[in-house]
Amino acid sequence: LALLAGSSLPAPVAANCNLCQGLSEDACFGAVRGGVNGMEEVSQLALFEHVFAGDICDGMDNDTCLVQMSDILASMSTAQERETLVKICDEDLLVEYSYEDSESSEANKRCSMCDGLSDSSCLGSIDSMLASLTT
Repeated sequence: LALLAGSSLPAPVAANCNLCQGLSEDACFGAVRGGVNGMEEVSQLALFEHVFAGDICDGMDNDTCLVQMSDILASMSTAQERETLVKICDEDLLVEYSYEDSESSEANKRCSMCDGLSDSSCLGSIDSMLASLTT
């Protein structure tokens, strides 16, 4: 997947990812990364187990597994990380694995980029997106 730095995302990626609608490539990846980082640990673990399918965490407790999977994501090349973030966004995994309560759902109705996300994932996405705009 070849993307031009700073440009808008190609239609296939943007079309499948509500979070990235109208955002530059860097802002999109920052928003997805922030959404993942802002997830509750149980949600983040479930997301990572989906993304990194396999036997990575055999015999590990949840905390150790989460650290292991976070380390894998952090050690990826930029291209690998972006490919993973595109998968997370395209498959709408932030929403699928972001467990929200009814109060979060009501508040997020006012913010379309946060549709279906928990408060912590929504705020993480917004924080990362804003940070990418100021760098």
